[in-house]
Amino acid sequence: KKAANLNYSDAEAISNLGVAYMELGRYQEALESLKSSIHINSKSSQVHYNLGIVYQKLDKFEEAEENYKNSIQINEKHYQALNNLGVLLRKKKQLKNALIRHKEAIKIKPDFAEGHYNIGIIHKELNNYEEAIISFSESIKYNPYSFDTNTNLGDALLKIGKLDEAEVVFRKALKINP
Repeated sequence: KKAANLNYSDAEAISNLGVAYMELGRYQEALESLKSSIHINSKSSQVHYNLGIVYQKLDKFEEAEENYKNSIQINEKHYQALNNLGVLLRKKKQLKNALIRHKEAIKIKPDFAEGHYNIGIIHKELNNYEEAIISFSESIKYNPYSFDTNTNLGDALLKIGKLDEAEVVFRKALKINP
């Protein structure tokens, strides 16, 4: 209602409130704040990204996808939006497109462990275990304490018969999360 009278600094403050609500798990309030912020400044890549996260938390995947795409259209280097779009596409079984988005994300930020992890997950789903191992290993290089990445690496090693290596990785995972 009052959005027409607000300026860009107000949009940032409203966006920050939305992020705070999001971090508290108050997604409906986050959604309202972020939508208000977008009405003031529709060209904020970060607000579109945050809206995508909130919509995803609310299981509104089409709206999440639209906001991630808007974020990327505004800032093509927003690697987190590319990554999250890839996750949504994977859920829709669009594995080829998801893989493209994740690869775009790590091209922008090569040390992005989550992007490498997601590439590994897709390769594992496609039974491309050698490629999955490469991606999980790359992810571990940047985040060695990820239980999920270590267990997925161990599982991929197991699938190709590298039992000794798999055991080492599983033991490491158990040290991370006993």
